Amino acid sequence: MGRKSAVVEVKNADEYGSSVAQTHGMSKATKKEISELRSEWKFYALMTFVGAFKSTFRFPERSCKDWERALCDPLASENEWIVETFIRSWAMREGNGDVLVVPHDWEAESMKTIRRLFGEEDAHGFLDVETLSRLDIMHAVFEDALENRLDLANVVANSAEKLDKARRRAKIPALQECDRQVHGEPAGFDLRGRAYYTVSNDVRLFRADKTAPTDKDDPSWSTPYVSHEEVSSFAMALKHSRDKRELALHEFLTKDHLPFHLEKIKDEEERVQRIEAKRLAREKEEAKKLAWEMMDRKRSSRLEKKQVQAEAKRETTATTISAEETEEVLSALRTFILSPLSSRGENAIPPRGIPIEQLYASGGAPARRKPKGRQWRNLCLSVLWDTDNPEDDNSWYDAVVIDYDAAKEIMRLYYPSTESTEVTNLDHIPCRVGPKAPNGMFSASGPTVHTAIVNEQLAESFERARRGEAGVWSGTWRDDIVGAGVPGWGAEGKLLLDIEKPVVPHIDDVDDTPVVNVDATVAEEANEIANGAESESVGEIVQEEKVTSSASDETEADTITTFDMDEAIVIDP
Repeated sequence: MGRKSAVVEVKNADEYGSSVAQTHGMSKATKKEISELRSEWKFYALMTFVGAFKSTFRFPERSCKDWERALCDPLASENEWIVETFIRSWAMREGNGDVLVVPHDWEAESMKTIRRLFGEEDAHGFLDVETLSRLDIMHAVFEDALENRLDLANVVANSAEKLDKARRRAKIPALQECDRQVHGEPAGFDLRGRAYYTVSNDVRLFRADKTAPTDKDDPSWSTPYVSHEEVSSFAMALKHSRDKRELALHEFLTKDHLPFHLEKIKDEEERVQRIEAKRLAREKEEAKKLAWEMMDRKRSSRLEKKQVQAEAKRETTATTISAEETEEVLSALRTFILSPLSSRGENAIPPRGIPIEQLYASGGAPARRKPKGRQWRNLCLSVLWDTDNPEDDNSWYDAVVIDYDAAKEIMRLYYPSTESTEVTNLDHIPCRVGPKAPNGMFSASGPTVHTAIVNEQLAESFERARRGEAGVWSGTWRDDIVGAGVPGWGAEGKLLLDIEKPVVPHIDDVDDTPVVNVDATVAEEANEIANGAESESVGEIVQEEKVTSSASDETEADTITTFDMDEAIVIDP
């Protein structure tokens, strides 16, 4: 009598031999679709690709359970990440770092790839097909990327070499460090010769039966164990086997696979707890701040006098936004960018009053973030002084950032027209940014050459600053939200809208200046903004009041509340 396998099948398996775990409460139709996905080897291949090349494509990290639901219903609000993943698989451009430039009409662009891969002019799009056909599209797109991108081939080759060395050592710790899913390598076999496969984003086990005589290339496929409990029970049953293959599979599951995913579960729970704790802390702090502001506090005459003196000086106050509202705005912008043009409409306006020009790139060039800290050093600016008349050219003054104090987070500006300096925080002031002044032209106290030379050599730079060729910022919270290339999923890649056609300027309630498109000739200067030269901190800086045309200008405080960008510029990296 031959040996008996220790494999214990799950109860209530579907017609394909797959577990029905994690389908409770679903409709009959959805359960059927998920059952079909669990019987498809392409779903496993999809998970291996995502796990192996997540860093290259900046794929959002999701479990197999999430993928099943998203493939069934990609238009659900909680599943918009699958649209991003699909776009990243064919639209990710090398050289853009973690920024994904989403085509303005990504549906139309994706159809070019789908028709090429399937050879069908009447092929349907990613959102227009049934679940299994959607799986076929994603699998074909991923396979196409794997065949045509050299950087992916290098990842596979390196992983294969690492796996081969680990096998020769035959040690579990060495095998744990390998990306086995890159090659579709089985984790082990049972007594009947059936192969078991694992992926990095889920605890479940996939299984391929022996190849059928009539279909040598497509063995019977199933997902017999889905939940952590099912995999644990399966592993424990193998402990009593007498077959070497099943004992080896037991060792892999108990010493490698299950501990790895159990640790991931704990990490996720801790992450959720940290997010909730921060949210509660923010709510408590904001409630405390609101209560304090509403108190009828008595002020002494000394404090009142001091306040009057402070308001007599030039100051700007930026509109602020809570952390919760920031997250809401980012989420709304992501939804807008990832929504297909067919559903949002050709002339749709982004949510929360954000001009669409702040979200787009031209020719695949990612937008640059607003300069921070020392990155301002030596930049030629056009600074807004008269916030009531931003459309008037006389409201803007040429300036150069000559120093930065990191401790106080302030910059020192030099105004050639009046040969004066000012200490301020440019994060709160509307300004247009141009190229940098030559190194050595300015010291921390002012120009090192005659003013006439400054005006002559920087005339073109100031003109380009007035046009805002390298960026225009309003000094409000919207700059911080959209100035970094728009929203991303935490540490994952950022999203940027790509509009290749001419853009119709968005007119807001305050600013009616047309949008100016970027000229490729400013790419070199614009790139310097992101890198910014290091500079020494300012010691004790004495602010010199700027000479204005009217004495009343020196006593009026300028308050910025909802003033938006004059011109939205996108620059080449």
